[in-house]
Amino acid sequence: QVCCANDPVAAWGAVEQLRKYGITIDVISGPATDNQVGVSFIESSMGIKAINARTSGQALGEFVRERVWGVA
Repeated sequence: QVCCANDPVAAWGAVEQLRKYGITIDVISGPATDNQVGVSFIESSMGIKAINARTSGQALGEFVRERVWGVA
């Protein structure tokens, strides 16, 4: 699952709320990943991959492709 969040706190809240419904987030994107601080927080504190769609669109696409189809 891909989740887009405006900031790291929103990313954390989305992950926590969706977890209550059995939904696991595989990657966070959106403005929360616009800088290295947000990426580092998400990846180190939450253990979820963080990829910015605007600056690393290809990496995000490859990550999603690998998760959906199992193709690297």
